[in-house]
This record gives sequence, structure tokens and C-alpha cells, in this order.
Amino acid sequence: MKGLVHISFAKIDFECPYCGLKYEDNEDKYLDRCNKNKSGYTKIKCKCGNRFGFVYDITGQALGFMLNPSKEEQDKANYFKSLLKSNQL
Repeated sequence: MKGLVHISFAKIDFECPYCGLKYEDNEDKYLDRCNKNKSGYTKIKCKCGNRFGFVYDITGQALGFMLNPSKEEQDKANYFKSLLKSNQL
């Protein structure tokens, strides 16, 4: 066999940056949405009520990020994360 075969898989699981809720992109739903946008990312509305950005980086990692977070949103995010950790959400 000549040559080198390189197989890589993208990391398709990511979290809401506000509450930590886990998402997966098994069927490339979010990847397709990113590819349709000129910006290369898409927005997702989480069950916690916040919208966050989503993108695949150049290494294939799925990343969720806050969209212009205010101090109030950051406090709300910390509150939801504490609820998630205590299994109350």
C-alpha cells in the first residue's frame, strides 16, 4: 500500500455557553446551517431561553459561543449552570 491515509472525525458535541446543556450534531443539521451562511456560523436558541452562536473551527471542533454577552446574561448563565450541575434543570 502506497501513501498515507488520514481519517479524521469532527468533534460534533458542544454545549450551550449559558447553561451548559449538551448538544450533538450527528446529522450535520448545524453544520449545514453554518455552510448556508456567509458568516460561517449559525445561531441556536437554547431551552434556557438564550441565543448563542455555533461554528466549527478549523480543527473540526464544534463550538458554542455567547453572542455579545452583557453582565446580566453572564450572571444568568452562571445561574443556569449551577442548576444544571445540581440536576434541577
